[in-house]
Amino acid sequence: MNSYDQYNSSEWQAFIADLQRKEAILLHKKAAGNLDADEEVQLEEIQGILLNTTLAEVFPLIDTELGWQAIRSRMSVPVTTVRLNPMRRYLVYAASVALVIGLGWLVLKQNRISDKNPVVQQDVDKHKATLILENGTAIALDHKTKQKITDGTAVLSDSARAISYQAARAAANVYHTLVVPRGGEYKLLMSDGTEVWLNSETRLRYPATLNETGERMVYLESGEAYFKVTKNKHAPFMVNLNGMQVEVLGTSFNINSFNQKISTTLVEGSIRVNRKGKPPVLQVPGEQSNFDPLTGGITKSEVDIYPFTSWKDGWLVFNDNSIGEVMEQVGRWYDYRISFESQELKALRFGGKLRKSKKITDVLNVIERSNELKCSISGQTIYIQHKN
Repeated sequence: MNSYDQYNSSEWQAFIADLQRKEAILLHKKAAGNLDADEEVQLEEIQGILLNTTLAEVFPLIDTELGWQAIRSRMSVPVTTVRLNPMRRYLVYAASVALVIGLGWLVLKQNRISDKNPVVQQDVDKHKATLILENGTAIALDHKTKQKITDGTAVLSDSARAISYQAARAAANVYHTLVVPRGGEYKLLMSDGTEVWLNSETRLRYPATLNETGERMVYLESGEAYFKVTKNKHAPFMVNLNGMQVEVLGTSFNINSFNQKISTTLVEGSIRVNRKGKPPVLQVPGEQSNFDPLTGGITKSEVDIYPFTSWKDGWLVFNDNSIGEVMEQVGRWYDYRISFESQELKALRFGGKLRKSKKITDVLNVIERSNELKCSISGQTIYIQHKN
């Protein structure tokens, strides 16, 4: 049996399906904040095997023999061959593919995307933001800085790539604004323990100190944020943006305002979406509401929450999205403009997982392999064209 027959067998497919089921369970627990250390390791191992896309998509592109030759050349001890039962053989093969790819020694049987203006590309680490104080002072933040803000608030921009207000002692009604640029992301730990992940091109205004009673009021002025709100029945948490308000007591949810409609996806707990002059809309976990600021209308539906929240965990996940939607997110994260040769290219579909820490050329190769299109880079523009 050759390698392609072997890995297309029903036994192999069942093995992959079982891994995907386990991954889905662990991802759901992680989104809810219930993943322990052992499960975190297990999830990383499973994702390492499944890679960024399904194994069925990746295997035809990997010359494992050349990859293993490269590994053997770097090993000081000989590699011996042993007989394995079929399932153990699949496990070893899957692990070997993950090892080859993880070490960067795989050989792709396909030309790679080139940059017309090549530069040395580093793995993406774009944890950066600007903090604007009440008096208008702007402070640049990145994961290398540690500082204490001097307006009476104890703030730490630390190696965890977050700004913390755990020791805040600011006067009442002192507001700060956190601005994350295109191509960046940042995390905020508020004074009550509430965690907020801010995506690229996002602006959040919030009180330096949250009250223990009364309303905890923040303003998502643009972009996308994931909130994990500390429970306090005496102080409901309010997120205000463009004609609507999300009210919670303690829960986890994502708000996306990048498009014409504002999408609110609930992970756990419950929320109430308020609109001026209209009855509130209640949401339960697994539901998403879409609010139209122009008409004031709102719709609600059940969704798979993972594609809408995976960005905070380092992934871009797509489920039969249009290439137009995919490239909008890719361009925002990597800070590239997108140019399409024709409108019909935007309508092509794509599904898969892209790790945000990968180089832009690696991401474009995955997208290119899945569709009848080709990608090229010139300066800060990605060109999407028909494949000849």
